[in-house]
Amino acid sequence: PRSMSVPGVLAVSHVQYYTLDDPPPPVLPRPAWRRPLLCVLFGATLMVCGHLAYTKGSLAEASAYFVRSAHMPRSVRILPPDRFVPPHHASHAPLHHAFDAQADPEAARPLEKMTVADLRTELKLRGLPTSGLKAVLVERLTAARASEHESVPAEANLEVDPTASQGGSDRAETSRPIDELARTFEEELRQYNSHTNVYSTKAYDKLGFHIGDSLQLAKMTGLGRVLDLGSGSGLPSALIAGSDASKQVIAVESKSRKTRFLEHLRERLQLPNYHILTEDANELCRRYQFAVEYVTAKAFKKLPEVVKVARSCIAGATTLIIPISNNQVPEARQMGARVVQEGEFIYFMMQIQPSKATAGREIFRGQH
Repeated sequence: PRSMSVPGVLAVSHVQYYTLDDPPPPVLPRPAWRRPLLCVLFGATLMVCGHLAYTKGSLAEASAYFVRSAHMPRSVRILPPDRFVPPHHASHAPLHHAFDAQADPEAARPLEKMTVADLRTELKLRGLPTSGLKAVLVERLTAARASEHESVPAEANLEVDPTASQGGSDRAETSRPIDELARTFEEELRQYNSHTNVYSTKAYDKLGFHIGDSLQLAKMTGLGRVLDLGSGSGLPSALIAGSDASKQVIAVESKSRKTRFLEHLRERLQLPNYHILTEDANELCRRYQFAVEYVTAKAFKKLPEVVKVARSCIAGATTLIIPISNNQVPEARQMGARVVQEGEFIYFMMQIQPSKATAGREIFRGQH
């Protein structure tokens, strides 16, 4: 229609009519590879479900595990409710208290309730065979745990006379006053940290706790030789060496700025028994094995990774002692370790055997 202009009426200048005369688009045939792909995906799903059912014990448990894990990060491991251990607060804890599977049988999960995958993981951490039915795995792990608790050294029991940790008059002659050692270490650390970053200034309020933690760990290592992985700013390696001049301590740290501080500490504290290596622990342990009685690691790696690295470093049976937090207690118990608490300090303790890969490696003798 032509353009109109009528008062009160919307003006219309142009009208265009459209008709849908085009034919509909053709229906494409389904790709020939679609059905085989679906079959492959379906078969893979069945294989995954079958594997989970085998490792978890039942298809229902495997399905529940799969559904729960799908909504959580891969780094988070789901623990059953019976593995949860409530935190122990230092203000309510007794001064001498050891809580482990022997002291509290209900706290540890029965091996019969563990899945085959968990049993094999525990056996693998101890360097034991992982083949066999579940009953065989349970029997093998039960024997391993029993031998671990029987072979824990006297220093680990903590329910002893505090003077016994000094090791008699001979050791007292080689030891320096603990208060003086702690004060000197803190002064040197703060002064050195003012121009070279080796310790977070935001953690100064927790420095006293970490020094006390390291000094308590020094008592637990007795008179044996100590290998400290990831020594960082000298906690606990420098304090272990400073607490007893007759104790040989090897500190392994990959960052050169931190090992320079450790060398500074060795000079200022006069620690000829303190041996410092600027090496990556994983690389060093691929070349050498260490004949030590104790391995320590503070804030080095996750507990399973520390156990793996420590087993690759040692030449014989060794006690692994790691300072841990309340939040790590459930994981430590799940791994079958002995959890020891002394006041506000908590420690992961486990007897470990060298891995098969260490056989034939050169024993470290101070030069490399």
